[in-house]
Amino acid sequence: MTDLVVCLTEKKGYRHVKRLINETDWSRIFVVTRHEVKSEFKFDKSVIYIEIDPGKPIQEVINDIKSKLSFMFGEVGLNLVSGTGKEHMAIIAALIRSGAGFRLVAMTKEGLVQL
Repeated sequence: MTDLVVCLTEKKGYRHVKRLINETDWSRIFVVTRHEVKSEFKFDKSVIYIEIDPGKPIQEVINDIKSKLSFMFGEVGLNLVSGTGKEHMAIIAALIRSGAGFRLVAMTKEGLVQL
């Protein structure tokens, strides 16, 4: 199975991400989020939270994410339906710097699709 990395730093996109997590089999699930909103998200499966502070400079945010993903290799599923451009760029940069490839994934009425 593949690991999943999602950006969920806002309430916007929560239902989409919840379906993506709960309706698909993943080896590990990483949720990049902010401390202020983390407690608002509940999932049926175990997830690993990566808390970020979007107020930090982008290089620090990248390093914070990469430190939690340093063991990744191969390809991961990536969903960026929630969050800001700065957060998205930091996640992509951290994945690239960790050596992992990624494919964009999303949920549709028909289920999981690769974009």
